[in-house]
Amino acid sequence: MMKKHTTLLAFILTTLPLAALEPPAFSGFTGILGQASLDKEIYGQGFFAGQFDFSGKLLFRTEFYLETDNLIENSILETPEDNNSKFKIQELSATYKMNMMNTSHFLSVFLGNFEPTGSDIFLQRQFGLKSIASRMTESFHGLSGAAFSSFLGAGLAYTIRFNSPFATAVYLYKNRDSSSDQSALSGNLRLAGALSSFIFDISVGANCPVSHETSSGDKVLFMIDYAILNGGITAMIGSNYTSSLYLQAGISDSIVNPPKSDDSYSVDTDKIYLIFEPRLVFNGGRIHFTLFNIPDGCFNDMIYFVHAPKNDGSSTAGINMCLFTENLYLDSKAVTLGINTTFCFPGTGLGSLAGNIQDCDRALYLAPFIEIPSAAGKITAIVSADILEIPKAAKESFVLMLGYRTQL
Repeated sequence: MMKKHTTLLAFILTTLPLAALEPPAFSGFTGILGQASLDKEIYGQGFFAGQFDFSGKLLFRTEFYLETDNLIENSILETPEDNNSKFKIQELSATYKMNMMNTSHFLSVFLGNFEPTGSDIFLQRQFGLKSIASRMTESFHGLSGAAFSSFLGAGLAYTIRFNSPFATAVYLYKNRDSSSDQSALSGNLRLAGALSSFIFDISVGANCPVSHETSSGDKVLFMIDYAILNGGITAMIGSNYTSSLYLQAGISDSIVNPPKSDDSYSVDTDKIYLIFEPRLVFNGGRIHFTLFNIPDGCFNDMIYFVHAPKNDGSSTAGINMCLFTENLYLDSKAVTLGINTTFCFPGTGLGSLAGNIQDCDRALYLAPFIEIPSAAGKITAIVSADILEIPKAAKESFVLMLGYRTQL
C-alpha cells in the first residue's frame, strides 16, 4: 500500500512542471492556537493550507496540521528525549477542471483527507459560500474542521457542477480498516446544492475491508466479507444573515454482515453524529441553541470542549447555547463578542442515556470569547471554564486560548 501511495504522490508532484507554463496564482490559509492553564500546561496547534491555481484549469492543494506536547514539560529550548510535537499531512491533491455543455467537471487525485463528510469545505469550493458550520464545532485542525466521516486514503474523485446550483461527486479510494488493520476499498457518492434559502450536502458510501484468506484458511485472490457504511447530511434552511435552522447527521460505523456475529447489520447508536441547531437573529445579536450527540473522535478536536476527557470509542450528548453579537466596532472593524454555554454527559451518547441518566457523568462548560479583526486575519481569545470541577481542581478548571487565522 505504501508503494502505491508513493506512486500517487509522485504523480502529483511530477505533474506540477507540466502546469508551470505560466505562473500560478497562490492562495492559502493558516491558523495557530495557543492553550494554557494554571496547572503549568502550555500547548500549541496550527494548520496551513495552500492552493496553486494554474489559469483555473489545474489546482494543486496541500494542507498539514501540527500539534505540540506540553511545552513546559518538553521545552523547545532543550533537546527532547522524545518527540514533543505531532505533524500530520491532511491533504495533497491535484485537480483538473474542464468546462463543457454548461457544466464544470473536476477530476482529482488525492492523498489524505479529501473533502470529508460533515465539513462544509465541498460547499465552499463548489459554490463559493462562506462557512455555515456550527460555532460550537470550531476547530484549529484545518479547513475541514472536526468532520465526522472522512474520505481518508489515496484515490480519485470526479465532480460535476451543473449550471444550476447543484453539484454531484463520486470518490473511489484505498485505505485501511482501523478495526481489522486490513486494506480496504472505499467508495462514496455525493449530492449538494446551494439555493437561496436552502443549502444541503449529502454523502453515502461504504468501506470494504479486503482479505485474501477464507475463514477456513484457504488462500483466495480477493474477498470482501463485510462492509462498513458511512454517510451524512449537512443542511441549512435560511441563510447566515437571517434566522435559520442548521442540521447535521451522520453515521460512520454501521456494519453490514459484521464478522463474528449472527446479525446481518450492526450500528452503534451512541456513535451517530447529530447536531440540531435553531439559529435566531434579533436586534443587536444572535442566539444558537444546539442539541448534539458527537463521537469523541470529533468532540476532542473542538476548541470549546478542551476540558472534555479524551475518551475513545464513545460519544458525548448534550445541549449548547451560543449567545453573541457582531455589532461591536473597533476602529470601524466589526468585533464579535459572545459566550458558549454547554451542559453535557461526557463519554455518554444519546443511545445510553435512557434509563441510565442518573449514573452518567455531567459537565458544565462556560467559554466567553472575543474575535477581533487584525490585518488580513482574525484574533480569537477564549477563556474556558469547567464549572463543576472548580471545587475539586481549580487550577485545571480554567484554560486560556489565543488563536489567529489569516488568509494568505
